[in-house]
Amino acid sequence: MRSSDLAPAAEDDGSEIARPAAAAKKVALYASLAHAAATVEGDAGRLQQVFTNLLSNAIKFTPQQGAVEVSLVQAGDRIRLAVRDNGAGIAPEFLPHVFERFTQADTSSTRRAGGLGIGLALVRNIVDLHGGQVRAESAGPDRGATFTVELPAAGAAAPAPAAPAPPPLPVLPPTALCGDAGDGGCGR
Repeated sequence: MRSSDLAPAAEDDGSEIARPAAAAKKVALYASLAHAAATVEGDAGRLQQVFTNLLSNAIKFTPQQGAVEVSLVQAGDRIRLAVRDNGAGIAPEFLPHVFERFTQADTSSTRRAGGLGIGLALVRNIVDLHGGQVRAESAGPDRGATFTVELPAAGAAAPAPAAPAPPPLPVLPPTALCGDAGDGGCGR
C-alpha cells in the first residue's frame, strides 16, 4: 500500500465532482479540513471513491438550499472523515441496515432518489479493507445524517480514543425537507 493524503482529495477531487449536483439544488458545501496532512496507508483511488460516494449521497438526500459539511481531522493515530447533512435523515430502525448491499429505506416505486443500494456497502467494504471503520448516525427522519470514516493514520500502531463530534447542522423545517411525493416522508 502507498501513503495517501486525504486532505487534497477531500478538498479538490471529491468536491469538484459533487459541486454541480450541489449547485443544481443550491446545497451549501462547507469544509473543515485538517491543516496538516491526513495521511493513511491505502489505495488513493478507492479512498477517493469512499469520499465521493458519501458526499454524493449527502447531496442527494439534502433538500434544496440545505447544507453539507465535510470535516477531516487527525485524532491521535486515526484519521477521521465525516460527511454531515441536514437532509432527509435515517429512521432508527433502518440505521443497522444502511451498509447492507441492495438495501434502501424507501423501496416504493415512487421513491425520489435513484440508485441500486450498493454504494454504502461498497464504502464499508473499502474502509474495512483499509483497516478502518465506518458508521452512520441520524436523529431520525428529517434530522440529517452523519457518515464517519475512521482510518489508521500512516504509521499508526493502535487506535486512539475518538475526538468529540462536531456540533450539529441546523435542522430545516419539515416543509423544506419533504417533496410532494405524497408518501408523507423523505426516507433514504
